[in-house]
This record gives sequence, structure tokens and C-alpha cells, in this order.
Amino acid sequence: MTLKKIFLASLVILIALPAKAQVNGPETAITVTASASKLVQPSAALINFSITADAETAEQANAKLVGELDSVKKRVNAVAPAAKVVFRGRELSPKHPSSLKKSPSNKSLKLTGPKQITAFYAISSSEIEKIDQIVDNCLEGGASKVGEVELLIEGQNKISEKLAEIAAKSAKIKAQKLAESLGVGLGKLVNIGVSDSKSSGLSLIHKKQGVLNQRFEDQIFETFVTLSYEITGS
Repeated sequence: MTLKKIFLASLVILIALPAKAQVNGPETAITVTASASKLVQPSAALINFSITADAETAEQANAKLVGELDSVKKRVNAVAPAAKVVFRGRELSPKHPSSLKKSPSNKSLKLTGPKQITAFYAISSSEIEKIDQIVDNCLEGGASKVGEVELLIEGQNKISEKLAEIAAKSAKIKAQKLAESLGVGLGKLVNIGVSDSKSSGLSLIHKKQGVLNQRFEDQIFETFVTLSYEITGS
């Protein structure tokens, strides 16, 4: 599914005029902000998850983590063969806070006792409709926790350019009508501002963690255009 609909948000008009409506000063301007939005279906998702492994040594904990990661990959690929797992970082810490002690020289800290490694990953998949199954298999394969799901939009730059074009045309028309209603002339364009926003990815918490299933909806991609024009005499 591609474009469902394009709609223009209401225009916010900001007018900067002197108290006596002097229109020939260089500081006088009309500033208009308009936006255009598009509903798009996410093209891919990044499913963030972590694996925590405990052992007597860091080497043993790492070996355990590698084994659990391999299990996660196999279970995920069983439902989404093209899905990829991306490494994002890891932390090594003592399993118990009391095992962080000063060395005999009293100048540095060292890890003693059981070790704990937490590694962070993201599953990249274009099969949005299988997110629930991917999360199920990820946890069953050995993941300790599933976090935020980031929804990605393909061709985001082209979408932004098209929406900016639509919003700019609407802003210009509005500025012209506003100047006419004020009985002033619309001078040269002195400033242009463009910004984008999109609805954020949903936070997916697995049903086994006590939260009901969530549905993934289309993303709203919105582009804002602000135009400032000089005002000339009537």
C-alpha cells in the first residue's frame, strides 16, 4: 500500500506589523507556515532486543551469550528468513554490586566474582505483518527483553520534497490573500524554513510480559514550510 491520502493541515498565520501598520519599513514582513502530510506504510522495522548472560567468568558469560544469540537468529529466521540481526553494543558488569572492589594498590577497580554481560541488538525486517511472530520467536530463542520497534519509511527524502512543494504553494497563496485583505503589497521572499516530522515507532512489549498485543498502523509523515515576505506600500 502506498499513498492513502494527502491532506493539508490548517495554516498557522503569524503577522509581524508595527502598531500603526506602517508598511514601508524593512522590518515589516508577513510570515506564513503551512504543512502537508502523507500516510505511508512502513517499509521495514528495527526490533530492538537485549540478551543478558551470567557466568563465573567473562569468557564463560560471553560464550553463553553467543549461544543464545545463535538460538535467537535461528528462531527469528524460521518465520522471517530475510531478517537480519544488527549488533548495537554491550555492557560487562559484576553480577552483584559488591563484587566491584578496589585492587590491592587501591588505585583502580576490578571485577571479582560472577560476571554478567548484556548485549543489545536490533532485528531488521521488511515483513511488517510478521512482527508479532518475530518477537515471539526472539524471546523464545533466548532474548531477555524486547524494547522499542522503530518503523522505517522508504524514499523518505522524495516524500519530503513532494510535501514541501505542496506546502510551499499553499503558503504562497495564503500570503497573497492575506496581503490583499490588509491592503498591502507582497514583496520579495526573504526567508524560507523547512522541517519534517513523523509519528514515532510504537513501543512493543510482548504479551508474555503482561501487555496486550498492539497493532502497527501507517505512519504520518508531515513537512512544514515557513515563508516570509516583505510588505510593500499599498
